[in-house]
Amino acid sequence: VLCPPLYICFMKKSLWDLVCDRRGKNKATATIFFIGVMFGAMTFGSLSDRFGRRIMLLVSYVSGMLFAVASAFSSSYVMFAVLRFFTGFCITGIVIVSSVLSMEWVDVEHRKLVGVIDSLSWTFGNTGFAAIAYFVNDWRWLIVSVTSPLILAIVTWRYDLKTEIF
Repeated sequence: VLCPPLYICFMKKSLWDLVCDRRGKNKATATIFFIGVMFGAMTFGSLSDRFGRRIMLLVSYVSGMLFAVASAFSSSYVMFAVLRFFTGFCITGIVIVSSVLSMEWVDVEHRKLVGVIDSLSWTFGNTGFAAIAYFVNDWRWLIVSVTSPLILAIVTWRYDLKTEIF
């Protein structure tokens, strides 16, 4: 590992050796995740139109949880990056399909309010993730803990009060 002169490497040894000359791979992982988000946004809209929003929401829940948990137990950087791509791909399906469903299930007069509440849930959810990250220090368990609410979503998926009309 080539460190620049007078560079203090606080983390002498890291998993997959992502320090000093390889530290750019840390940022590449976030980029790969958001490329998956981009492709998921292009894909899940048309898939939910073709196969139905509720079934695609379930597919997004299950596949997103599986890819995220699998990424927590990755044995190499390449495996982790590929699984994070697919996690981003599937998480976008959850966001897009659930947003469209929530808009379709309310009347036109209340759609603004539902959109604002949906945005606020995203904001408060990310704040909650920061609190979880404060207490869960291991990155593997952090991925598992922030993905675990999908279990509740999968279990309650079939118990929606309204059925899809469109």
